[in-house]
Amino acid sequence: MIDRPVSGKLHGAPSERISRDGKCGSAYLRRDDAANVVFFEWHAALENEMRDRTLHESHVSKYRKLVPGLALLVHLVNIGHGAIGDASMRRAVAWLTI
Repeated sequence: MIDRPVSGKLHGAPSERISRDGKCGSAYLRRDDAANVVFFEWHAALENEMRDRTLHESHVSKYRKLVPGLALLVHLVNIGHGAIGDASMRRAVAWLTI
């Protein structure tokens, strides 16, 4: 089953578009300011914990990418448009709290 047309865009998927010349460019979703605060606080705590516990560093270091990815999925399922908010980021962080 093919879930997207030849162009690669998902059918009905909301997106925001931007480019340097003002024309339509690549689709993107980004975190809002509140979500950035949550993410950077969590990320700083993760980095400090990794320095303290070298035993699980290779495992825990993968969370750097997993948390933003989970926040994106939570956002798309619950809201589906606009910037990723702090509620989505907090839920992603809560799933991976060590």
